[in-house]
Amino acid sequence: ISEAQGNPPREALERVIREEFSRACGRPITKDEFPKYLAFMERNLAQGGNEAGLKTTLLGIYLSSEAVYRIELGRGPADEHGRHFLSPQEIAFALSYALTDSPPTNNPIIKKAYDSKKLSNKAEVEKVVRAMIAAGAPPIRKHFPASAFHRMIQEGEHGFGYYPRIVRFFEEFFLYPRAEGTFKDSPGPGMGGRALIGAPQGHIAAIVNEDTQVLEELLSSPRFNNSRIQLLKMVDERYAKKLKTQPKEKADAWRADMIKKSNKLTDDTFRAGMLHDLSWLITHSTNDQNDPVHRGIWIRTHLLAGNVPALPIGVDAKIPEDHDKPLRQRFEVTKAKECWKCHKHFEPLGMPFESFTDRGWVRTGMYYHKKQRRFETMLTPDKIKSGLEKGELIEHPFDTSGKITGTGEVGIDGPVKDANELVTKLARSTRVRQSIIRHCFRYWMGRNEMLSDSKTLIDAEKSYLDSGGKFSELLVSLLTSDSFLYRK
Repeated sequence: ISEAQGNPPREALERVIREEFSRACGRPITKDEFPKYLAFMERNLAQGGNEAGLKTTLLGIYLSSEAVYRIELGRGPADEHGRHFLSPQEIAFALSYALTDSPPTNNPIIKKAYDSKKLSNKAEVEKVVRAMIAAGAPPIRKHFPASAFHRMIQEGEHGFGYYPRIVRFFEEFFLYPRAEGTFKDSPGPGMGGRALIGAPQGHIAAIVNEDTQVLEELLSSPRFNNSRIQLLKMVDERYAKKLKTQPKEKADAWRADMIKKSNKLTDDTFRAGMLHDLSWLITHSTNDQNDPVHRGIWIRTHLLAGNVPALPIGVDAKIPEDHDKPLRQRFEVTKAKECWKCHKHFEPLGMPFESFTDRGWVRTGMYYHKKQRRFETMLTPDKIKSGLEKGELIEHPFDTSGKITGTGEVGIDGPVKDANELVTKLARSTRVRQSIIRHCFRYWMGRNEMLSDSKTLIDAEKSYLDSGGKFSELLVSLLTSDSFLYRK
């Protein structure tokens, strides 16, 4: 068009408008819209010439409200309450971006339903949602960790747990990707950033894809143990699958190699659920010690649906830097009346994680090194024995007790002896389940819940419970609810 001598061919103008509108708005231009944009382009070409007129027209398309914003005003028919059902076009976009990062034109399931005019009621929407869940998405195969164990976890199986928006929900909920940017200045072995993020991502996707008691599994599953037992179990499962697609000699060689690598791992069995994963523990820690405050705040706000009072002005929220005292002893200052009125809401929830070091490893002992003036948490038995005999080390007991409050549930509220008992109780809590469902609502609706959304939340929990803890049914309930499909 810009190089044409005189007026460009009409066919070229029409093609540009159709292609650029589809690219900018993610949908084909309608019969009513097309004449307006064609007249707009012809006027621009006449007034500014071919090149300037083309640029102005493209600016008009790409700066239109629909290109800049996702419009969900409810262009469908109104019901007796004055609520407007989303139009098929709005539903197509809402469903596509509820699970993927692509417009509906890139999703064959949604595109087929939209083109067939089958996005006009709840039943048709539910059919599309179930089809998308059944179709699933391929595993995230990038930034693989070097560790064979963590690589195997991340590789995973095809399923709806790998849809980008589902992956992102759990990233935003647990905040585990932040672990990669947490600098550690404490002694002890570290873990590569790719393994730190890839392993929990693989575990979460596997739990979602298995689709049984998902929320409980996320909080208490033993699969989060970085142990030889877990690896060998996964090796046997993969070996059985490889025998179906590869020669037996090749599968046997792979299995032998993995068993050899597994000998480097311990038989850790203490961990249970995502809150025991290294990524969550490191995310909620400082560069050289555990952080019971922010761990407790996270549990109080995310799992127990509670609020934490804001830090009063003028309060210097610091604990003493006594390098020869364990963290719990240094936190004794928070028992003062003016401190405890806030700390009582989160500190007892965060202290059980003293079961782990600040690097997320299961704590086996706590020894103060007098010469280096720091606590050593990852010493071999030989070094511990030698250090104690020479008087270089002082052994300190570590207290992992805590307390759950605020659920109002018998058998849940009360003292806990360590982090394992803490998460096991939380996983059984009705309040915790409802709190996670509330966070699901906020994520997929893009807003906080209101009193008028109570039926949506009740129905979502009922769908989850009646299905045996299926996250897929929870999603279907939310994405076909009045809160999702109606606007007022």
